[in-house]
Amino acid sequence: VTGVQTCALPILSPGFHARNFFSNNLTGFLKHGMAWFNPNTHLEALVGTTIGLNGLDDGIRKLSKIMPEGTVKEIAARRIGNHTIAELAEWGSSRGVITRMSRGYGQPKTFEGMVKQQGKLFDNLNINPFSTQFSGMKGSQTLGSYIESTARFQSFLMDVRVSVKQGANMQSAMEYAKMEAKK
Repeated sequence: VTGVQTCALPILSPGFHARNFFSNNLTGFLKHGMAWFNPNTHLEALVGTTIGLNGLDDGIRKLSKIMPEGTVKEIAARRIGNHTIAELAEWGSSRGVITRMSRGYGQPKTFEGMVKQQGKLFDNLNINPFSTQFSGMKGSQTLGSYIESTARFQSFLMDVRVSVKQGANMQSAMEYAKMEAKK
């Protein structure tokens, strides 16, 4: 069995990502109880993850395609302690809570940059499954980074919120939550 078969093929499977999503939610439930399933916290984590992976303006622009821009901006501006969700997302992305790393692979490029349409349909599409630039792998890694980072960031937000309510200073709460989220 080669490294490509053991690493690449499971990542390309939609079932792999579905299993990770369900596993992340079970782990979140075991740690945080029913509070894990609060839809507001899920939305905050999704908005924060998208901002953390793409930057504030680009993240808001991307999310505004699937929900009203005003809603995205309102969620990004919500405060936990003395920081907004957007600020916490940028802090988390600089410290590994939100990351493009997926199974040891870094993914520095955006999905749009990978499969862009400039006069030709799928101009930069690489369909060679043995290439390190294989478009299927890149798309799968992007999906994986959102699934993993959203769960980590949601746990991070929940831990920061609880720590601040218990009287911890914001910096200590963020450091604690970072360590807990990256377990």
